[in-house]
Amino acid sequence: MKTYRNLLLIFLFPLLFISCSDDDKDNNESTGTGTLTVDGISYELSQGIIYNRERWESNQGYNFDVDLLSSDFNMDNLENPTGIGHMVALEMFCESTDNLNGGSYIVDTTEVFPAGTFCGIIVTNFDAHTEEGGTFYIISTGNSVVVRSGDSYEFTINVLAIQLDEYLEDEGATDVPISCYYKGTLKKDGF
Repeated sequence: MKTYRNLLLIFLFPLLFISCSDDDKDNNESTGTGTLTVDGISYELSQGIIYNRERWESNQGYNFDVDLLSSDFNMDNLENPTGIGHMVALEMFCESTDNLNGGSYIVDTTEVFPAGTFCGIIVTNFDAHTEEGGTFYIISTGNSVVVRSGDSYEFTINVLAIQLDEYLEDEGATDVPISCYYKGTLKKDGF
């Protein structure tokens, strides 16, 4: 589990809030609606970002990172986000080099990440500016279904997760049920 946690920290946290390149300014809008439910408590989601990360090894799928966020985050300046809110941060792997494919994805805890797999972390009450606080959940099992039509995405996520403290050290509850639904456009980076 410690290896899996370290991998998530290495790949997810630096990607949570990265500025868009000049090439992405014309497609830098995100409008959507959604709900994140963690152990029976619901949070609204209203914006998202998708990052194109390429393939890191030949046996892995192409990597797209998806961050689904509550409106509490001000993402107008991605270099200096503000607000305390809730987030679903996913690393998704597919065969496409151009965009995240629609279809079903399952959690990969082996860290091989072939096409059709994903991993992720969910954070509630996270301070985007200080990168402190919040409750963290590492996804341990489950699935996600992605439907894409042009620049519009629809995510349906049903997973179990392990709760961690704000320092990502002490494990709390295991098998925390988490579901998420989001439909809308996403800001793009790296396309």
